[in-house]
Formats: sequence, C-alpha cells, structure tokens
Amino acid sequence: MLRAAQILLALIMLVYAQGIYAQNDPLDSTYDFGIIEYDDNYFHDIYGFHYGFAMALGLDDFSTDSTKHLGAVHLDSYLGWRFNKKFSLTTGLGFEFNESRISGFRFDTQFLTLHLGGRYNVFNTKYMPYIYGRLGYGFGPPQEESLVDHENGVNYQAGIGLTLPAQNSSKYSIALAWHHQQARGAESFIDPLGNEINTKYDILINRLIIKFGMEIR
Repeated sequence: MLRAAQILLALIMLVYAQGIYAQNDPLDSTYDFGIIEYDDNYFHDIYGFHYGFAMALGLDDFSTDSTKHLGAVHLDSYLGWRFNKKFSLTTGLGFEFNESRISGFRFDTQFLTLHLGGRYNVFNTKYMPYIYGRLGYGFGPPQEESLVDHENGVNYQAGIGLTLPAQNSSKYSIALAWHHQQARGAESFIDPLGNEINTKYDILINRLIIKFGMEIR
C-alpha cells in the first residue's frame, strides 16, 4: 500500500511540475503538418489516426474482503483518432490475467476485452502528461474441457500518464491506473490425495497497475 501511494504521489507531483513548466516553456514550439515540434526535432502528433500497444503489471491490491490479489499481467492493443492536441478516442482489444487467493485456493481469471477509451492531454509540454479512461466488456475462457469457468463482465480503467516525445512516428508512454472488474465463476482443484474439489467464487478486483505503452502515428 505504501509503495503504491509513493508512486501515485510521484506522478501527481510530476503532473503539477509540468503545469508550472507549461507557463514558461523554454522550447520554441511550432505547429506544422499536424504536429507540435520542438527545437531539437522531437515532436508530438496532434491529430489523425494512430494505433498502439501496451503491457501492464499489477501493483498493490485494494480488496476489502478475504480475497488477496496476487500476480496480474494485462496486454492491450488499440486504434484511435486524435481530434486535436488535447483529445483522442480509441477502441481496441485487451487481455487481462489476474491471480487471486481465497481461503488458501488460487484462482486465475482471464478476460479477452473489447474496449472504448479516451485520452485528454493536460498540458502541451514536451513531456506531455495526460489522463485517460477505458470501459470494456470482457469475455471469459471457453467452458468446454476447461477446469476454469467464469462469467463475462464489464471492467474499466482510469489513470494518469506521461507521453515522451520522439524524432519519429513512435512514441512511448508510462501510466499509473486503477483497474476494476468483477469475476464470478467456478473452478476445480485436485488435492494431494487425488480427490476433486469443486469451488465457486465471486471476486471483485480493485488494484493499481503500472502500464508501459508504445504508440505509432
């Protein structure tokens, strides 16, 4: 919990510093051909089509019951359109894997998620801070011949991040986000004596994730 709070505080301070910096940016930015370009030839795109990929790792979890969320890996791909230097919309496909422990049993949930999202660039600085949100519907794994069986469901993310400028059409970003989803289902286990144990679960996943992304114009 303390680690997550420290990371969140650092990002908030970074966004605040960018706001102060935006009032007196020493770089003479120019607008041309749909980009914000800086003196050293680094730039940000400000409108048009783009696509990207991202990977996220789970940090601290915020479950309030007996559930303990363990490892988490999220993969994401998206297509988007920049309307201007501030606002863009995206749609895409993601995969969320979360591992949880309840009463000594480990449960794995996997969702293939179709999602819609939006991003708002807070300041037009060289290292550009942004806020984003994403709403999706996740599909669970096939039920046939599988020990894992959980329902489909809605999930969402909301976070803050930072986009780095580049000298080419590829940009990199880092974000800290809140991921929320609910998973209801059943799973079977084999105990040391060879007996099958059938269980049902209802997991509410609330956790911070750190997200690394690459975006291409």
